[in-house]
Amino acid sequence: NMNFREVECYQTQLTPRKIEEKIDGIMFYSPSGIESYLRANTVFNKMAFCIGATTAEEAKKYFKEVTIAEVPTVESVIHAVNGRYQVK
Repeated sequence: NMNFREVECYQTQLTPRKIEEKIDGIMFYSPSGIESYLRANTVFNKMAFCIGATTAEEAKKYFKEVTIAEVPTVESVIHAVNGRYQVK
């Protein structure tokens, strides 16, 4: 018995960009980011670093290796990348 009014706060607009240089891993912060990336690029053994579980579930459809950040922050995604590519 609650009244409510739906208010659309934002509308996602994809902005695909072709990436020409060779890359090993990509950081994603939303499922729509993955969709945008795939509109202009292919996967070819790249690793996906994701901010959270929802983004990771989408990435698993396309990427062989998917890493989820420990906490859903930009800094945690960067930490995951640093941990994976750390020079020993």
